[in-house]
Amino acid sequence: MLKRISVSFLLIFSIGACCGSKNISDKLSSNNPSYIEIAKDKYHEDYKVLFNTDSTYLVVFSFVKNDAKQLYSALRFFVYDDKNEKIIFEDNLPNGKVEWINYNQIQVSTIPGIVRGDDNKNNPSVYIYDIKQKRKIKSNQFEINK
Repeated sequence: MLKRISVSFLLIFSIGACCGSKNISDKLSSNNPSYIEIAKDKYHEDYKVLFNTDSTYLVVFSFVKNDAKQLYSALRFFVYDDKNEKIIFEDNLPNGKVEWINYNQIQVSTIPGIVRGDDNKNNPSVYIYDIKQKRKIKSNQFEINK
């Protein structure tokens, strides 16, 4: 009799624990910020997040290698407005880096392959994206102060 009670208790406890953990994981996944869901959708699990100084905006980026012949990984990123929960800018580069230079501007730079004279004027290797102005600022229009 005691054996049946302990087995029944163990069975009920196991079922309760399973149901309880499912509810907890559902709550945790529903509390994830929406940028995490977007990042997982775009980049799967291989992404990094950089917040600006006041945590109002963030950059989510990933390096993706499309095939084995590709020498460098492509930089894919988006800038996300955390308050309004939306993407405000997105870009892809063959090889590059993205970083915050102040609370509302990111610097995006690429490592060019072969630089050919005037070709570099039309395709600068560095630009600033200004979140407030919602536009790119070409590298010859600014001086980078860190």
